[in-house]
Amino acid sequence: MSDLGTSPAGSATDTLTVTGLHKTFTLHLLGGRRLPALVDVSLSVAPGELVAVLGASGSGKSTLLKCLSRTYLPSGGSARYRSARYGPVDLVSAPDQLMVALRGGEIAVVSQFLHAVPRTPADLVVAEPLLRNGMDRTAARDRARGLLARLLLPEALHDGYPSTFSGGERQRVNLARAMATTPRLLLLDEPTSALDPVTREAAKALIRESVAGGAAAIGVFHDLSTVEELASRALLIERGRVAAEGKPAEIVTVLNG
Repeated sequence: MSDLGTSPAGSATDTLTVTGLHKTFTLHLLGGRRLPALVDVSLSVAPGELVAVLGASGSGKSTLLKCLSRTYLPSGGSARYRSARYGPVDLVSAPDQLMVALRGGEIAVVSQFLHAVPRTPADLVVAEPLLRNGMDRTAARDRARGLLARLLLPEALHDGYPSTFSGGERQRVNLARAMATTPRLLLLDEPTSALDPVTREAAKALIRESVAGGAAAIGVFHDLSTVEELASRALLIERGRVAAEGKPAEIVTVLNG
C-alpha cells in the first residue's frame, strides 16, 4: 500500500490520468463561505482496470466522479483522458460541447438515481445514445431490450415509463443506458446500491464484462464485497485527499480499522 500525496506519473497507455484535482464550493447563502470538497486527488486508470474509490460519507467520492463527468466544474487540476476520436482531452478544461460528445459515446456515467424523462419508455431511454450516434431505431431498441433483459428487468416493463418504476428498476435502466454504447471510460457512483442480491450479480457481471473488454472504470461502492470482487485497485479518500492506494482487500481493512 502506498501514499498518494504526490501526483502519479501515469502511463502513456492509461485511459485517464488525474493530477491535483480539486473542487471548492462557494456557499452564497452563507455569506460566500468556501467549502473545499476535493483538496488534492491524483489517480490513473488503465484499460481493463476498475479502480474503486472508498471513504467515509462526505470524503469527496461522489464529488470526484461529478468533476470527472463535468456535472461539477472542477476548481483546478487536470484529468487527461485519451479519447479514441478526439485524442488527448483534459476533462477539466474541455469545452462543454466536447464533454457532451464524449458523454454521448465514450464516457458513461452511472449515478445512483435515474432522472426519468416523462412519457419516454425504458427501452428508448436506454437506446437514446445509440440513436444519437446514428444507429437504426429497430437495432437500437433491440440492443436496449437485450441489456434490460440481462439486468433482469421484466419484459413487460421494457416499454414502461421509468418515472413509475421502483428505485432498483430505475437503477437497472440507468446501468443499461451506460453500457449501450460500449464506453471506454465508466464512472460508477453506487451502481448496485438499490438492487437485490440476484439482480446485483447480474449488474456486476455486466460491469465485469465491460472492463474485461477494455473499458477503464472508476467506481464508488459502499458494498465492500463488491469492491473486493470487481476492483483491480482501491483508493482511500479522506477529507478530499487520496490517503492511500493498494489492493482492494488492503484498503477495505484500513477503512474498517
